[in-house]
Amino acid sequence: MLSVQDLINVIVLVMVVAWIWHLLGIRQRAVVAARRHCQKLQLQFLDESVHLLRFRLRWVNGMLRLVRHYGFEFAVTGEQRYQGDVIMLGGRVQLIELEPYPMPEDEFDDLMHRLH
Repeated sequence: MLSVQDLINVIVLVMVVAWIWHLLGIRQRAVVAARRHCQKLQLQFLDESVHLLRFRLRWVNGMLRLVRHYGFEFAVTGEQRYQGDVIMLGGRVQLIELEPYPMPEDEFDDLMHRLH
């Protein structure tokens, strides 16, 4: 028979596991967003991963929300790595930023055509 303390311990453990599962889901959404953004721009999404740089609380529409800032690396030709960022507000992508990188002129014209 489980004691009350054992039941509380099980509930706390289940809550911790559910919270970790939720965090991994948000991280996976950041990976997918970064990968798609790189594909759209014909860049190489390196290491197939993002890493948490920082997080903070922010008031949004009268609610306290968690903002996560993930970093990732990408390459144009595979020779040099550049930094990118994915900003997540709750579970949604707010912004993806890329460090300036070199782009051949013909690719720039093609990119501008695809983005518009």
